Amino acid sequence: MNQALLVIDAQQALIDGDAGEPGVGNKEILLQKINAVIEKAVQENVNIVFVRDTSVAGGEGPGFEVHPAIRRPEGAAFFKRARQALLSYIVIGLPQRTRHRASCDSRLSD
Repeated sequence: MNQALLVIDAQQALIDGDAGEPGVGNKEILLQKINAVIEKAVQENVNIVFVRDTSVAGGEGPGFEVHPAIRRPEGAAFFKRARQALLSYIVIGLPQRTRHRASCDSRLSD
């Protein structure tokens, strides 16, 4: 079975906060956990896909980008999406991008 790790909306403006977003509490812990899961995916040769919400930070600039403290492995795929299009974009777009079927396997555990 092919697997993919989806990192969804891990954008700088959402995590740190800005004029339009409050930011998250315990962001250092969140960033550590995201990086730990990414590292595990890299070790297991799992495809990594970052999905960014175009409504964040006007869809451009540093606030729109994946948070700089998050590891972005070489070969990872990046998608932009409108909030309402999340599922169709992943289900339809991901197989086209990676040229094979991908499925999500829950790998988050403490």
